[in-house]
Amino acid sequence: MELLSATIIDSLFSATYESMFNVDFISKASLSRGMDAYERGNYDFSIADYKRVIGLDLDSDYAAKAYALLGMEYVKLNKTVDAIALYKEYILSFPTDDDPHIQLGNIYFGQKRYEEAQKEYESAVNLNQQSVKNWISEDRRVCKECRYRCATYD
Repeated sequence: MELLSATIIDSLFSATYESMFNVDFISKASLSRGMDAYERGNYDFSIADYKRVIGLDLDSDYAAKAYALLGMEYVKLNKTVDAIALYKEYILSFPTDDDPHIQLGNIYFGQKRYEEAQKEYESAVNLNQQSVKNWISEDRRVCKECRYRCATYD
């Protein structure tokens, strides 16, 4: 009986491994296809492919890349509500990644939502203090806010 159990376990492991390999392959192919569609201006297809990647394997590097590309595409298409929701989801899925905080901060900054932008930039800096991009984003926000406050004070 013990031999049978080992055989069953080996079969299950093999099936699981093959399934994980297939998901990885499909995610990679979908991400590539989404990027190609984006370059050709087929935004509906690229959005669908990026969403497919995220849905297939939420914890993968491919999903993180798909989140980033989809967010940038939403911003380009002026779908800021969708972009904000996506970046918040990205932050929940990848809490140690600083990039979605910068991108979300940039959206808030563009909407003159300076306090929310500040929170996101500070989160990015706290996650990755070595990133020059994070410090530049925070400095840009501070300078812009100072100019804005001085202009409205007069």
